[in-house]
Amino acid sequence: MSTTAKAGSPLTCFGFDQELTRLYFAGPDSGLKGLSMSADGWHPEVFSTEPPGRQLTCYGFNGTDPRVFYVGLDAKIYLVHLGDAQPGVKKPPGQPAPGSPVTCLGVGGQGARCYYVGTDHLVHELAQNRSGDFSFRNRVVSADVVATGSGLTCEQDLQQLVRVFYVSGADQLLHVAADDNVDDPDGMSDDPIEKTDPAPGSALTCFGLSNGDTRVYYLDREHRINEVSWTDDDLTNERLDVTAMPGSPLTCFGVEGQLARVYYLDDQAQVNELARVHGQHGQPDHWVNHPLHYTAAGDSALTCFGFQGKWTRLYYLDPGYQVNELAWDPTDKVFINTPL
Repeated sequence: MSTTAKAGSPLTCFGFDQELTRLYFAGPDSGLKGLSMSADGWHPEVFSTEPPGRQLTCYGFNGTDPRVFYVGLDAKIYLVHLGDAQPGVKKPPGQPAPGSPVTCLGVGGQGARCYYVGTDHLVHELAQNRSGDFSFRNRVVSADVVATGSGLTCEQDLQQLVRVFYVSGADQLLHVAADDNVDDPDGMSDDPIEKTDPAPGSALTCFGLSNGDTRVYYLDREHRINEVSWTDDDLTNERLDVTAMPGSPLTCFGVEGQLARVYYLDDQAQVNELARVHGQHGQPDHWVNHPLHYTAAGDSALTCFGFQGKWTRLYYLDPGYQVNELAWDPTDKVFINTPL
């Protein structure tokens, strides 16, 4: 089996019941394609003939049924959904800017929230109506315009309150737009995160810890990876001693919702893992960088999830734009690379 994606294709994935991969990308003919893993191997799928633009984003409804959002080359928002029947394609409301980034989640694993940048250069939210159908309401959630090229990333806390991160074009700081109150779904605050210095066009990625805290990652103007920690009500920024390729993609998850695994490309376009690990013999937790010795296309995206919440499943495009999987083998304690 050999699966080739379009050059520069976005990638997004989730784990069916946290185990069986569901991976989405732009095929060489530019349609939305997928790879699904089952007990008898990998299966290619075709989901939409409308080409995706800059990014794809997805989640599994109840951890299983795919929900994939993207902005098409026609500057329309698309939702591809799949249950027991054939894939369905919807066009939710909204007017995204051409090439808008997108990010999404399912509130409580169900009701879709999708975030994009509108033609007004503000962050918009598409929230699935509570009726459970595929109708959506659209609203602005950011106070500032979004910096050109900024990514978007989002997650939810233990009360299912959503946090959306973006780079402001006004003050060039990382901002967070956050639900104020679970009983007031229309209330959202927007705050700058001081002492952040994201590079223009930096990728953004985040995950929610099992205790409800948040970790966000971005590249600063010297291409160093930075971690923003939202702990209780405090936001702090730490510059990590790791330099990525300028414009590197970023993706992450937390091992059992705790220890971070952050993936990026170095200046040789090799895939690297930046891992937070427990200290030994009373030493504090610390960061360890692992070059994984596999080279990606210079314009490859990265996407990942934690198999059973613990073991890495990472996807990238090699220099020939073939889709590859890097999977952590906990028995032999090595990464296994598989061209798909």
